[in-house]
Amino acid sequence: MRKIAVAIPTFNRLDRLKNAIKSIELQEFDRTTIDLLCCLSNSASHDGTTEYIDSLKSDRIRFVAHNQVVFPKETANRDSGYTNWKNLTDVVPDDVDWVWFMGDDDYLTRKSAISALSKIIDEHDDEHLQIIHVSQARRSRATGTVIRGNLLDLCNRFGFHEMLGWMSSLVMRTHIFKRFISVTASYYLSSAYGHSAAFLELCVDKEALFIDRPWVDTQDERQTEDSIKRWAETNTGERYFYVVDGVISQFERKIITKPLKPVFYRYHTYSLWDRYVSFLISRAINAEAISDTDHSHWNRVRKIADTLDDPLFVKLYLAWHGSIYRYAADIVSRNRALIEAKKQLIAYHQSINLGCYPSQELLLGS
Repeated sequence: MRKIAVAIPTFNRLDRLKNAIKSIELQEFDRTTIDLLCCLSNSASHDGTTEYIDSLKSDRIRFVAHNQVVFPKETANRDSGYTNWKNLTDVVPDDVDWVWFMGDDDYLTRKSAISALSKIIDEHDDEHLQIIHVSQARRSRATGTVIRGNLLDLCNRFGFHEMLGWMSSLVMRTHIFKRFISVTASYYLSSAYGHSAAFLELCVDKEALFIDRPWVDTQDERQTEDSIKRWAETNTGERYFYVVDGVISQFERKIITKPLKPVFYRYHTYSLWDRYVSFLISRAINAEAISDTDHSHWNRVRKIADTLDDPLFVKLYLAWHGSIYRYAADIVSRNRALIEAKKQLIAYHQSINLGCYPSQELLLGS
């Protein structure tokens, strides 16, 4: 019998959590061949989640939970994330074979998802297979294709973030799931996707599967106000930059031993460096300066070139990076000059007592 656990860390999303668990309860599978568990961790919810988890019962699946709130409401979102994940790795029983990591605002889209996954594992199961990626439903082509390969090779083919970024796409052996949290803490806690770097480190030379079947998806079509607020409170936008640190660290420690394809840095329909640079240019314009922190981020973007395998691409990339950095610096310089010119014009008008257009408000653009 194969034991499969769906592991969900949850925080203040009671309605979404109910939908996620309902999608697990609706799974159709042979109970003589599959033992299905739902493992939950709740360390900070103040919205009725604690009582709901305590009430969960089923004749078909087993519920196992760490359901003890230890963080006050005021700081729960900021402080609870790592603890919630750590408790979840402790909750999953050691004798479980595979763990499907899932967000509390996601859900299984097909009643056959667990049984179909188990069938594919049957076809590929050996000691080398360690981690599986299941396509997000709205992005899947639903071809049914199953691609097996070395995890790093698959990241070079589909993108590191595409393979390992969205936690609800990830299914892994239990010993990998239980180890990822300590690796995340050791090297990648500052990153918005520390778990991705941890799974890459643990499985970089292991066999993986890419499954193009629409079995899991987000419950919301776009980011909600609650999610935007959470991202702001946990500084997630800034922490995106430290994704590169995780990759560079693995190069420095000889965990990644060969150069990467440019596709490794794919991010949805563009690339991580595009996301970084657009963010940095926008912030430079708004702040009218390039801060020391942003200088370090520009350097992170440049260091991506040190990891790539295509000499021509690297040459073009470095030229692009240098040009766009100079462009950002020039914008800041021109804005400063414009502001200074406005100030001088305002001072001149005031000195000659012209109480007419252009007013100070128009000159300042307010």
